[in-house]
Amino acid sequence: GRSDTFEAISAGIIPKPSIMGIGINNTDALVYRLNYYNSALASFEYPFIIFPYEDGIITSILIYSIILGYPLLRLLRRKRYYLLFTLLLIFADVNTYNGITLNGDYMAQFCFIEYMILNVDKNIT
Repeated sequence: GRSDTFEAISAGIIPKPSIMGIGINNTDALVYRLNYYNSALASFEYPFIIFPYEDGIITSILIYSIILGYPLLRLLRRKRYYLLFTLLLIFADVNTYNGITLNGDYMAQFCFIEYMILNVDKNIT
């Protein structure tokens, strides 16, 4: 299944991600290795795996600190626990499939929803 990628990384079938990444859409060779290892695998699927391979570890940390770190700290600081729970549910949902890593506006749509939640936080008294 999709989670077999973790086993392939730990077994050394595919190399660990580098600091700088290998570029967008260059993970096809790694997917080929995964399919050779286990024919049930189709791709990496999880954004927290795709981002380090395509964009690099440093960029992945920056992406996740912007799309999760800042909103998380802001909602915690203002004690908006219901909105925080909503944000974490949406964040967990979009990180279970590769939608935000595909070409298109999926990451922009996610960030739009996320920052709408933050703007709702401003208007709650």
